[in-house]
Amino acid sequence: MLTTVEERPVEVVALRAGPRWRLPHPVSAWNAVLVAAGVVAAWLLGWQQRWIADDGLIVLRTVRQLLVGNGPVFNAGERIEANTSTAWTAVLTVVGSVPGVSLEAAAVFVGLAFGAAGIGLGCDAARRLHSTRVVLVPLGVVVVLALPPARDFLTSGLETGLVTLWMAGTWWLLVVLARQRRTGAVSWLAAVALGIGPLVRPDLGIFAILGLLVLVATLRPGWQRLLGLAGAAAAVPVGYEIFRAGYYGLLVPASALAKEAARVRWQDGIAYLQDTVATYWLWLPVGCGLLVLAVLVGRREDGRTGGPPSPSPSCPWSRGCSPRCTWCGWAVTSCTAGCCSRRSPRCCCRSSSYR
Repeated sequence: MLTTVEERPVEVVALRAGPRWRLPHPVSAWNAVLVAAGVVAAWLLGWQQRWIADDGLIVLRTVRQLLVGNGPVFNAGERIEANTSTAWTAVLTVVGSVPGVSLEAAAVFVGLAFGAAGIGLGCDAARRLHSTRVVLVPLGVVVVLALPPARDFLTSGLETGLVTLWMAGTWWLLVVLARQRRTGAVSWLAAVALGIGPLVRPDLGIFAILGLLVLVATLRPGWQRLLGLAGAAAAVPVGYEIFRAGYYGLLVPASALAKEAARVRWQDGIAYLQDTVATYWLWLPVGCGLLVLAVLVGRREDGRTGGPPSPSPSCPWSRGCSPRCTWCGWAVTSCTAGCCSRRSPRCCCRSSSYR
């Protein structure tokens, strides 16, 4: 007796291989370790010199007046803005509102944390700015942390840590914008962060203006977006300036009047500069930095003398490339094979920092 067996096609299920875990490139691992090392070094050196200055206690008195409901004043009933950094006062007020928190300890710890985070963001911005295959040496961090005043005032109860975080954070945002095509919310965040610079310290308004110019030059926005970015940058400082004029009757903190900040004192500024540079031999790292910059500019100009090579649209690395090669400076539209032949036979895009 024969039995008929119906043949059915066998379904073959293709198993997709999961992503293979790879060890990080040695150069990338080294650069990542340097970022972490900068944060740890800043924290340890700042912690060894922890203290709080008398000006820091002035800030804490204003914070206590805020917490008890007397407003942002030094003495109850006297509308005088005694603190220079509005943002630092706001940060300590938020931290001090937590039950059981000591304001003195909070000023030391938060200032040190902000300073260490700023060092880390500065290192990471340098890492993002250059190619992932370039070995970085944190000479800038070494110079900063080698200065005794820099280590001392990472705490002190003043806004030095916040200033470090603001300067490094805004630069980090600008580097991210320059290295990616989709700006999205990062551009608006950068505009807001740059706009609050005068509230961190009034003299940071100069750096904020320069940063906003770099932001506009990087994005090249249309008129509508330009007005939107300007509004985002001006919203917080203009709003607080209106409050300051109505509450204190002044357009600047009282410390600006006490120190006669409107007067021009070139001789005092030059004396301060000479004292800082000569005392700590800062002319040595500045001279080395200028020498390295001259060498890099010379190498970049040498790479341009041969003219741009013909593009190679078939290169698989042609997507996601930087607008310009980070090594020779030539504009990259698809892939300029051999553009960086002095360094590597690979295409210009592949050696770019976008990889």
